[in-house]
Amino acid sequence: MEEKRLNEEEVDLRDYLKVIGKRKWTVIITLSVCLAVAAIFTFLQRPVYRVESTFEIGSSLSGPLMSLEATISLCKSDYFLSKVKEILNLPKGEEIKIKAVSIGSMVTISLDSSSPEKAVKIVNTITNLAIKEQDTIYQERVRELEKETEEIQEKIALTHRKKGEPLASLVNLNYLQQLQSRFNEIQGQLTSFRETKVVFPATIPERPIKPRPVFNLAISIILGLFLGIFLAFSQEYFSKT
Repeated sequence: MEEKRLNEEEVDLRDYLKVIGKRKWTVIITLSVCLAVAAIFTFLQRPVYRVESTFEIGSSLSGPLMSLEATISLCKSDYFLSKVKEILNLPKGEEIKIKAVSIGSMVTISLDSSSPEKAVKIVNTITNLAIKEQDTIYQERVRELEKETEEIQEKIALTHRKKGEPLASLVNLNYLQQLQSRFNEIQGQLTSFRETKVVFPATIPERPIKPRPVFNLAISIILGLFLGIFLAFSQEYFSKT
């Protein structure tokens, strides 16, 4: 029974190959047309380059200066893009499709363009604007902590001057300990601050991401063979009816 089934399958396979051999020019012509269309499409398509820049978000003991979600939204915002157009003297109506993704504390900004030199300027400008925005937050937080440090130092000095007063024993001692603890905490925060910095600036890539000749050729061969075989069997079917 098994041998009979195998023989039937072998006969069917021979029939299929016989049809393909009989209609080989249909397969060859279809494959050639698909290859020609893929070649023309690849040749006419303008090269597209992907330009990328990566920067690391600054942080402190309390966390990042700005959340990853807020940073990405800011980089892709109309506010940033309008500033980029203003800085680079680009047309106001020009569309800039920025992509931004995050990995850990890193943010990568990318732009696909047929003009890599222009894309490099756009991506680096956005990166610089993001760093400048976070530097502003950094400076504000540092100023706040430094101001609080000065106030604590003044309070410590004032408390020391009151040591000789009758009420200045245990109460002042506990107060001094609280002030010193807060002072040490602030110093720890100040030393832990890490500014936002560029990790990889945007540069002109060596190769475009599009077109992909090998990929287009492989797809056209697969599509041409399937379509050619389909047409061959269709012709054989209609010739018998």
